[in-house]
Amino acid sequence: MAVTLDIRDLEAGVRLDKWLASRFPERSREGWKTAIREGAVRINGEEAAPSRILAAGDRLDLPALPSKESLLPQPQQIDFLVLYEDDYLAVIEKPAGLAVHPSHGHADGTLVNAILARFPGRLSDQGGKERPGIVHRLDKDTSGVMLIALDNRTHEKLARLFREGRVGRYYQALVRGIPDVPRGLIDLPIGRGGVNRRRMEV
Repeated sequence: MAVTLDIRDLEAGVRLDKWLASRFPERSREGWKTAIREGAVRINGEEAAPSRILAAGDRLDLPALPSKESLLPQPQQIDFLVLYEDDYLAVIEKPAGLAVHPSHGHADGTLVNAILARFPGRLSDQGGKERPGIVHRLDKDTSGVMLIALDNRTHEKLARLFREGRVGRYYQALVRGIPDVPRGLIDLPIGRGGVNRRRMEV
């Protein structure tokens, strides 16, 4: 069942995600960030950002809290294409409609569950037990190529390449109608949708 808590004076002044991870360590801080962004955590009846600073008297509404063991992803046989594989990494094609890792609303049936079954005992744990082998991500409804780390050293090297901007990402999108110009630049902020908070919009 859901949980409702009131913030006391001594608990005020702390980021929401940090407070939740400290109070409920059965879910990682990244796991709490995901739950917050998806609207599963509310403060005084309203959605909040992970960086929200708690104030005395704030009322938090939280989702039901499963045990830490039940939060760990389990292997599941889910089809996906392996484009390349060696002792260090795998290059796979994530199909559209498949979430990368478990989160609020997607407890299983994710790419993590699929690669646990496909590469048993071979995935890096650099990103935590909730996201074995995952170096980067794609949105659930986006299909595309992903790199999967099969050991921690490879994970660290791949993550550094992404941080340094040395890995290129190219997207193809379907548009409705015919654009007025064949080429152009869209320079606008991306945020959560006004109607569907789980979708990103320009």
